[in-house]
Amino acid sequence: THPGGTASGGPKPGDPNGGQPAGPKAVPGSTTTRGGSIGATCTGTTLALSWVTPNQGWSNTRKVDDNAIEVQFRSGDGEVEVKVRCSDGAPTFTVD
Repeated sequence: THPGGTASGGPKPGDPNGGQPAGPKAVPGSTTTRGGSIGATCTGTTLALSWVTPNQGWSNTRKVDDNAIEVQFRSGDGEVEVKVRCSDGAPTFTVD
């Protein structure tokens, strides 16, 4: 035991991981365009779409796969495309 009476090597009281290393943290991100807003979360290299909110008068279509998300906002006078990927464990948004 160490001074103070605690044994080394075991889980510490209150450790939610039972002494095991924590996995990747979920990192949220979002962006807003003239067509609407998008939220996504990266957990390590895993990408998940959190929400899509089109602005009034705009509609959206979504394409989601394991490593990329594409959202297109459309209205009578325009189109905005947003691509989302995980980069260094955080969502990155590219607006076209």
